[in-house]
Amino acid sequence: MRDTLAFLLAVAAPLAAAQCNKIQIFTAVGHGETYPGVQRSITTAICRGLSSCGVANIQYPSTVSGKGCQAVEEGIATGRTVITEYVTKCPDSKIVVMGWSQVRTPNHVVPFLACWETD
Repeated sequence: MRDTLAFLLAVAAPLAAAQCNKIQIFTAVGHGETYPGVQRSITTAICRGLSSCGVANIQYPSTVSGKGCQAVEEGIATGRTVITEYVTKCPDSKIVVMGWSQVRTPNHVVPFLACWETD
C-alpha cells in the first residue's frame, strides 16, 4: 500500500495545478472509471468563459478490482495532499471538489474530503 500511495502522490502532485487559478476544481472519478472521467464535460462547462479556471484529478486506483476501502483511503490521502498543497500555494483560489457514484459502488473519496479537519 505504501508503494502505491507514494506513486499516487508523486503522480498527482504535478497534476494538481501548475498555476494559481481563481477557481480550481478537483475531481475524483467513480469506481471503475478511467481518467479524466465523465465529469470532464461538467468541468469544461463550468470553466467555459472564465479567465482563470483549472481542473485536476484526484488520482486513486478506481479501476482496480478488490481494492475497495484501500482505494478510497488512497484517494482521501491523495486528495488531502494535493488540495492542501494547492491551497497553501494559492490561498486566494476558490476550491471545488467533485465526485460521482454509480450508487452500488459509491465514491467515498469526496464526502470524506469534505469532512476532514485542518489544524
